[in-house]
Amino acid sequence: MNSIEQVFASNKLVYLTATDQNIYAEVAMKAIKSGCQLILLPDQLKDSFDLENVYDDGVVSIQVRKDKAKLLDNFVLAMFTSGSTEDPKIYSFNAEKLEQTLSWYKKIYGVTDKSVIITPMPTSYNFSFIAGVMNAAHNGAKYYHKNPEEIMEFLENHAKEYDKVVILANPIILDMLSEIDNTMGANVLIDSGGAPLSTKAIKIFRSRGFDIREGYGLTETASLTHFDAEGTDESIGSVGFPVDKTISVELIELDDKPMVKIISPNIGRRINIDGQFIEDENATYQTTDIARLDKDGRLTLLGRSSDIAINGMYPKDSMELISDILMQKCVLMQHLPNSQVNMRFFDPDMLEHSDAIKSILSEKLGISKDDVIVECIPGLLHSLKLQRKKHA
Repeated sequence: MNSIEQVFASNKLVYLTATDQNIYAEVAMKAIKSGCQLILLPDQLKDSFDLENVYDDGVVSIQVRKDKAKLLDNFVLAMFTSGSTEDPKIYSFNAEKLEQTLSWYKKIYGVTDKSVIITPMPTSYNFSFIAGVMNAAHNGAKYYHKNPEEIMEFLENHAKEYDKVVILANPIILDMLSEIDNTMGANVLIDSGGAPLSTKAIKIFRSRGFDIREGYGLTETASLTHFDAEGTDESIGSVGFPVDKTISVELIELDDKPMVKIISPNIGRRINIDGQFIEDENATYQTTDIARLDKDGRLTLLGRSSDIAINGMYPKDSMELISDILMQKCVLMQHLPNSQVNMRFFDPDMLEHSDAIKSILSEKLGISKDDVIVECIPGLLHSLKLQRKKHA
């Protein structure tokens, strides 16, 4: 069997997956540095395409196109969208866009060669790879993929070894961190990635010594457009301002909902599985996110296109209504087309508050208590993100 280096030397385009996420990160950076064009394959899509397997050591799997005669278009990295609201698509990025995004992450995270970035999310996910793997490599920082329990152990025993610890968080990690104070002696920055937290929850985290911020970005926008760089009472609950003056947003009324349209120089270009462009270069991207802008232009995410306004309010508003019950806990909220509210907790103990939650939301939203559904989700799905339920 050829070595990984030999595979990269003899193939212009490679499709990579691995069962060990830290090895995945290492090999992916090696591919980029070797000059290969790289498509990150989520593990569940490994066998979904008609590709030739040229390397597989039981951990790392590298595939290439069977028909190498087809011309390739110019990109460095391509990633799949999560598929949480629609079928996954592939977006590609050239070197200039990646460098630009990394310069923005340098500005908002401030990591150095004495820092570490940690996440529980798979390497193939845009947030993990650009904000994590590439950002760490760009600044000489350490990068570790760890499961939630390992992250907690790492923080307790190793955080003091670094000038900054950046956690690319998901709800499971946030629920674990919500139970402790930051006594780690390190500058711990938590990027919640737009996680489902109320403003009260963020205040509690900050009162316990964690510098928690909300950010925004999509696979389609190279992972980053907004970040709460202020970290103030004025910005709390929002994803802040655009990270660069070249980025802006418009709220477009679609189906009577204020949907986010992003204007950015870093919007990716869609490709097919053969590595060929299937869309023109575009400076705008119409998202499926509902939002509002405050008087100064900060962006607050309210829900997704599948959500509806109930009594003039969206899921983010409903979350704020019950923030005194939620405290620092995460919840996924949906406003369904039949005027039901569906809530999913990650901590089963929160189910004890179901009656109180139903009373508040039924009164404030003008719906029946029976239309407030409170559940507990046992785990997270693709990219350790939530798959949104499909309802009739």
